[in-house]
Amino acid sequence: LAFGGVGWYRKTFFLPLDKQNERVILHFEAVDQESKIFVNGVKVATHKTINVDGPIGFPATQQAFEVDITDEVEFGKNNSVAIRVYDNGDFQHQWRKNNPKGYAQLKKTKSGVGGIWQEVYLDFRPPVYLKKGLCSFNVANSELSLKAFVVNSGTSKVTENLTLDLAPWRSRRYTLADGKSQSHPLGEFTLKPGLNILTLKTKIDDPRLWSPEH
Repeated sequence: LAFGGVGWYRKTFFLPLDKQNERVILHFEAVDQESKIFVNGVKVATHKTINVDGPIGFPATQQAFEVDITDEVEFGKNNSVAIRVYDNGDFQHQWRKNNPKGYAQLKKTKSGVGGIWQEVYLDFRPPVYLKKGLCSFNVANSELSLKAFVVNSGTSKVTENLTLDLAPWRSRRYTLADGKSQSHPLGEFTLKPGLNILTLKTKIDDPRLWSPEH
């Protein structure tokens, strides 16, 4: 959306009663530039995207973020979400065609560009869930190292047996490719309320390594 200044987005959504034992996560793939999120009239979060130069001249403005809105919603009823977006109007990124350097390049103009420009969705998660994971793989040893960011949304410690499920991956929205899945027990962990950061390792059975043909 080409504009500089303030814009508003509003949406009404219904939450069924059978979701009331789950955490309700409002996820944004990308909002440019500054945003304030309100649920049922209550401000639940703010976010600011920082524009930096990314690879091959593309600005790294896509910064996904999410908000746990469970405590502000009502189940079995309609709920409202409003997003206030501000863009300073300084510049707009545009593709340059036929670049002699051989790759896509951008130029800046004086008109602003801002708003929600990637998908927004609700995600439903159990009281203890994996927020994100950072993975590295030792090819020689077929060993996966994982830094897991696990959220315990309760108010007291819990003990959980964790299992790592692996499958060939196709897209960031949980779409799996063809191939065998596998499960690896990781052991028992005590998780404090809030965010827990776990460092884990496990062997991978017959790993399917990346190649240009895959």
